[in-house]
Amino acid sequence: MICLILIVACVNIINLVTALTDTNVFIFELTRNNLQTVFRDMQVFGISRTNIIIDLFICFQMLLMVSSILTPGTIFLMVLGAINMAYPQLSLYWSLVLNLVPVAVFILLCYVSKSDTQV
Repeated sequence: MICLILIVACVNIINLVTALTDTNVFIFELTRNNLQTVFRDMQVFGISRTNIIIDLFICFQMLLMVSSILTPGTIFLMVLGAINMAYPQLSLYWSLVLNLVPVAVFILLCYVSKSDTQV
């Protein structure tokens, strides 16, 4: 049941991407309609009890939070290991510093720039 809901949600996102040409409009619509899309898809599959919807949505949000925490850390460590393997004369400390510079610039730009510039 959850797999079907996720498949329908992915199809809805793909349809939204192909329907919208402007990136700003896409991000606005995605953040505004995310919750409504999940509830509508669950109603299509006949899940009408509020407790089940809330429990599934909380599990979905927890999965998103865990993946959004683990994925950047994994990529960071992979790049750190790649720099260490490509340049064995560099110590792990300097590989870490080289890897932190683009991450710090990106975080700084996210805090400083406007939302139109970020998209």
